[in-house]
Amino acid sequence: MTGLIPVYRIDDLNLPACDALILDVEGMEFPILQGAMDTIRKFSPVIQIENHAPFAEYGWGCYEDIRKLLHEYTEAGRAGWDTILVRP
Repeated sequence: MTGLIPVYRIDDLNLPACDALILDVEGMEFPILQGAMDTIRKFSPVIQIENHAPFAEYGWGCYEDIRKLLHEYTEAGRAGWDTILVRP
């Protein structure tokens, strides 16, 4: 694919509802979650993220940064490299 590819924050989509955010974005979870904070605050979706340490080396934030950002969320479980977070 060539040319410009539009990029949107999740918050820019003005979703009418959001029950779950499932992110498999090769280490870019932190900046994507930063762009979804209004949606997360409004709907408290279940969040599934890939928690694979080598991705932190890219400099886009690590799991600890995500946990600070989502401080109101708790870990509900893991599935392979994925962590499931819920807001009580």
